[in-house]
Amino acid sequence: MRVSVRFGKSLLTVFKSEVSMKRFVFTLMTAALLVPALRAPVSAWSLPADELELMLDKPTLTYAEVARFVLDAAETEAPLEAEAAFRFVQERQWLPSGVTADENARLGPVSLLIMQAFNLKGGLSYTFFPNAHFAYREMSHQRIIQDRADPEMSVSGDWLFFMIGRVLAVQSGESVSGE
Repeated sequence: MRVSVRFGKSLLTVFKSEVSMKRFVFTLMTAALLVPALRAPVSAWSLPADELELMLDKPTLTYAEVARFVLDAAETEAPLEAEAAFRFVQERQWLPSGVTADENARLGPVSLLIMQAFNLKGGLSYTFFPNAHFAYREMSHQRIIQDRADPEMSVSGDWLFFMIGRVLAVQSGESVSGE
């Protein structure tokens, strides 16, 4: 059975069958998933796909791994090797002085690294005291960090990707408050 509907001068034909409806829904869902991916900055995906997949699967990341990905996503002129990237952020004091490259990354210091690497502006407390504590609070306030999170919790690959995606959304002017 066919149903025709006129919209101005154009004719839209919709088939009333299960197969065509499934194709239509599949096409819409594919488009909905691809459009945001096409709008994402190219540099956020400049690491090899297999390496990104390995990072996503890791339950905890080290500070060296986090530094490498954050610097790459922030488009800084930093080295792409993990240890060199860690030294790069340590020289700029974007991580607290007590952390080591192979230590499990915690959310508070990673918040500071993200705020510094992406040059995010913070509130009054972060402006006067740019440390891990106020960076975490500022990212929570901006809804980059959501739900129940603790600055001492370990950062997993998917958690890092989520935060970076939210930072890129904020920088592009999108609202993340209602999500």
